[in-house]
Amino acid sequence: MLRASSLPELLVAMVLSGLVLFFAYEGTGMIMKRLGLSGQEHGQWQLLQSHALLERLMMQADSVVISGECILFYSSGIPSDTLTTNGKSVIYKKNGIDEILFSKATLRAEKFLQESCGAVRCIDIHLPGTGKDTLHLSYHTGSSGYVEMLYSFQKHD
Repeated sequence: MLRASSLPELLVAMVLSGLVLFFAYEGTGMIMKRLGLSGQEHGQWQLLQSHALLERLMMQADSVVISGECILFYSSGIPSDTLTTNGKSVIYKKNGIDEILFSKATLRAEKFLQESCGAVRCIDIHLPGTGKDTLHLSYHTGSSGYVEMLYSFQKHD
């Protein structure tokens, strides 16, 4: 003869196991917070997300141009994203929303030498670490190699 659980027994078992898993998860988070692991991992995750966003912006933009204190990313001939700095942080702006990408960082954009319109060749970000360590991130536009090749070809003619 087969023995099975009734529906109320099954529901009680599911609720109890859900509560046990919830408290186990919350307890793990509290322990990690007490040990100071959570903040460090969050900072590393934020750095990785900011790096991925800037990589995507540089590769997908039709062109990147310096305009005053801002770096504009053009998509289909329209400025869609903006990168700026307040002296302490690198700030990403889109649709009126500001997001800090890199805090305590310096931003430097390098223009093409023969471009008079301010087209950006690469963006460099310097993040000071602990002690004497500095993280240097460099982002190149998708077309920078092609444009440099055109300029060198035109010089030889």
